[in-house]
Amino acid sequence: MAKKETLLNLVTEAVKREKEFVDGLTGAERAAVGASDNWSAKDVVAHCAYWKKRRAVEIPQVLQGGSAAVFDDFDHENDRIFLEYHDKSWDDVTAFSREAAHLLVGQLQQMSEEDLERPWQDDRPIWRMVVGNGYSHTIVHLAEHYQQKGDMVHAAELTAMLGQPLADLDESPGWQGTVKYNAACSLSLLGEKAAAINELRDALALTPALVD
Repeated sequence: MAKKETLLNLVTEAVKREKEFVDGLTGAERAAVGASDNWSAKDVVAHCAYWKKRRAVEIPQVLQGGSAAVFDDFDHENDRIFLEYHDKSWDDVTAFSREAAHLLVGQLQQMSEEDLERPWQDDRPIWRMVVGNGYSHTIVHLAEHYQQKGDMVHAAELTAMLGQPLADLDESPGWQGTVKYNAACSLSLLGEKAAAINELRDALALTPALVD
């Protein structure tokens, strides 16, 4: 399967999983008011939508020879995003999320396989930024939210989605190590220490640059 088709399938799957997450919220969870250090479900959806839309907007700039913004302090930027969308209604946030997904899918559909390999930040190809913000980012945050409310079944199911589906995108050691590193992070949040350590050990062997 071509990388473009795989990416479109992954982004679509993340949208589906986010909808299931939102549809499954209780009234109390929908009404919850988050804080900058303890996001509500609505804050999570807005956060993921923001970064998805940002990447969708930046892709044409990069393809035309421009550059995307680089952040030295993501925590500061995420705090700003939290404040920007914190008081939005659920209708506003879900509409924003749909818009972001539509923009990213639209950009992907217009791109060639060669476009996807164009370098972006730190010489990483565009496809890695797409899968990062269009799929992995959402899956990680949803899994973490499930874990925090004690729904370990959904948390584990989503964590598993950070493994083989991503590993199949690229056989290079650098990417395989990155996938295993991220899987280790997610497993550790689930309390699966032994599995996390095994993934981390493999990740560092494949991609020594991750040691730092």
